[in-house]
Amino acid sequence: MTGPTLSKMPCYRYIITDASLYREQKAPYQLFSRRWQSMDIVDIPSSDWAPSSRTRTIVVTHLNVSTPFAFQVREFMPAEGDKMEDEVIDPVDGTVTKMPIPRFAVAEMKNTAERMRAFVDGNIYNFITATVGSDELLWETYLMAFRQTRQEQTLLSNTFRLWVVCRMTSSPVYICGDDTLGGTPHPLYNNKIPMPLIMTAQFECINYTTFLRPWSKAVLKQLNDLVLAKKREYWFTIYLVMFVLLHSCAMITRRDAETARQYKMPVSA
Repeated sequence: MTGPTLSKMPCYRYIITDASLYREQKAPYQLFSRRWQSMDIVDIPSSDWAPSSRTRTIVVTHLNVSTPFAFQVREFMPAEGDKMEDEVIDPVDGTVTKMPIPRFAVAEMKNTAERMRAFVDGNIYNFITATVGSDELLWETYLMAFRQTRQEQTLLSNTFRLWVVCRMTSSPVYICGDDTLGGTPHPLYNNKIPMPLIMTAQFECINYTTFLRPWSKAVLKQLNDLVLAKKREYWFTIYLVMFVLLHSCAMITRRDAETARQYKMPVSA
């Protein structure tokens, strides 16, 4: 018998650009609709719109953040796999109530995506104050960071844009305008009228293709460039960006756990 041997564990080295800043998925949640098998922005076929239907404008906002966003919708004819009713389970007696979902979808997804780009830039402050708070020290820290060089300002701006979209993808959306599409108030939305689930699937395509994937790649590359520059004057910006991104990941994980409990899915301790 030979003597004891020393086992060598493989050394894994990852670079910043290998990091994942959001929950990646190949296609929208299939329980809402099976029309989209990827995150490509593809409108509902013209043959699937309801006869004589017209475009209507609705206004939606996120449940915990007052951020109204208007876009055009249109009535469609459901296809196999489209979820046209929701189920509400009474927490006391377990009674299941079925609620019909309005048959409306985003009329022009690419146009809506472009309008949402301006929406993100215009609501960074609103999302931060509603989610993080308005702590004076925190805001002073942000202001100090934004006074840095142009390269650092670009990185921080892109980081906050990405941060906002991450909040958008993990926050319930409800209709807040005059046109409610005939929807029914939902107890899980504080008795407000939720946005139809097929629109949620469409917004997932918009958010992933237009914002999350390209902005995440840009932020990680810019952050990696600052780290590799090895300049002392960049340390504060690197710290702030890392803090914001890690905090964002923590909030995504918490929201995933809340959603899993809501739908009675297993949650790891």
